[in-house]
Amino acid sequence: MENKKQFKVLSINGGGMRGVIATHYLAQIEEITGKPIHQLFDLIIGTSTGGILACGVGANIRSIKEIQTLYRTEGRNIFKKNILSLITSKYQIKGLRDTMNKYFESFKMRDCLTKVIVTARDVLGNENMIIKSYGHYEDMYIKDAVSATSAAPRYFPPYPIDYDNKRYITWDGGVYANNPSLIAQAEANKLGYSDDEILMVTIGTGKSKSKQNDITNPNLLKLIDILIPQMLDSQTELVEYVNQLSIKNYYNFNLEIPKEIADMDKYEFVSQWEELAKKQVKLDNSRIEELCLKLI
Repeated sequence: MENKKQFKVLSINGGGMRGVIATHYLAQIEEITGKPIHQLFDLIIGTSTGGILACGVGANIRSIKEIQTLYRTEGRNIFKKNILSLITSKYQIKGLRDTMNKYFESFKMRDCLTKVIVTARDVLGNENMIIKSYGHYEDMYIKDAVSATSAAPRYFPPYPIDYDNKRYITWDGGVYANNPSLIAQAEANKLGYSDDEILMVTIGTGKSKSKQNDITNPNLLKLIDILIPQMLDSQTELVEYVNQLSIKNYYNFNLEIPKEIADMDKYEFVSQWEELAKKQVKLDNSRIEELCLKLI
């Protein structure tokens, strides 16, 4: 018999357009359980693209199919080239902001149907932001929260938010929590649950191989483009290791992406990532079924 006090957590990693990979795991969980994601978890947390997914399913604003459509059709709008990309961000913030406005409309964090957290970094205040659907940021518009958590350095300029008589200049929460599951674990502990009472599910957006032939290239911008994904992957691997040691009921789902299609801003690779995800979900299906028995 499952512990009735069990606290069920879903954590979704960052990863740009590769977030479409995570949608296939979410879709499979919904299909097996016959329930929407927000009814299966007590807390959903996400960073960057994972934050978009966390709010989308946590507030039940968009179905998994609608979110998949976002990845398939909105990439060109989100990643609008910045003509000054050699000296500043690669893309304009307008495309990201307009797309999030379109998908999340006027919903606020408090409209989420389960506890939801997204991560961001306030550059102006030099502090991490743990944006919750309950607590200090609950009246923040979801469109602002997901734009903040998705404004990745180098890719986008910081995203400004005016909230509660204060201005925030925000960057992607991936700068400190690309895999935000440790934050969720701490939150569960704060709510009175021990590690033994936590069921933790982490869903990745693919692990990439570095472009080894470019790693010693003296071009600073190219090095940054290589090192940022490597830093995100290394941080994610560290958190996964800690999770394995501390959480008994821990399920991690991810896959490896060939380096040729690993760039997380290349929306033209979406169909290829989806094919990889479909194959991996089939391989992982017995573990997904085992998990689903614990969720319902």
